[in-house]
Amino acid sequence: MRPHRGNLILIIGILSLLLEAASMVLAALGVKIFCDPMKPAGSGSAFLQALGVSVVGSVFGFLAWWMAREDIHKMRVGRMDRAGGVRTRAGRICGISGVAVAAAVVFMTTILWLLIDMPGSDGVPRWFR
Repeated sequence: MRPHRGNLILIIGILSLLLEAASMVLAALGVKIFCDPMKPAGSGSAFLQALGVSVVGSVFGFLAWWMAREDIHKMRVGRMDRAGGVRTRAGRICGISGVAVAAAVVFMTTILWLLIDMPGSDGVPRWFR
């Protein structure tokens, strides 16, 4: 019988949620920077950073979700220690939540980026100038 990986799965799931929270903070900073009339050149990267952190968080979420699914199946058939079942299920929930939040963050950040950084009167987006 193999030992459980409940602690590892829970840590990966929580890391996914923390990365999604960081991406929301970066998106909020992007809105603040874009709304500032004295913004520095190249400040559109805050939205790109938010999208990047969100994608990395979703990878961790998928990893926790997949590992938990495999381990729960192994626990049911008796090939893995059942002692970590609660932590494995909690990690699975964190992973699923991280993926769901990542989808929402990517969608909202993209919409905000497109709305805030609309092309100017000359048709060139502000972040290209």
